[in-house]
Amino acid sequence: MTIYIQNTSGSTVCPFQVISGGSPTTTPLSSCSLGTGTYYISIKVVPNLPVTSSSTETVTVNFGYNVISGASVPVPT
Repeated sequence: MTIYIQNTSGSTVCPFQVISGGSPTTTPLSSCSLGTGTYYISIKVVPNLPVTSSSTETVTVNFGYNVISGASVPVPT
């Protein structure tokens, strides 16, 4: 699963791989500096195994960032 940060033109500014080979990655390998403006988030999920009509999978993505202090926001429990 990869998360893409895109600008308003649709160009990818930063990609972050968060699941690889069925295992989560703990930390992105690089950081991404964003200037002032509007950005879009796209999530691409590629199945590890063939998908059938009876297959189910759940992925939860939580986003959080405190723009005022530049600190991470705790994940909801």
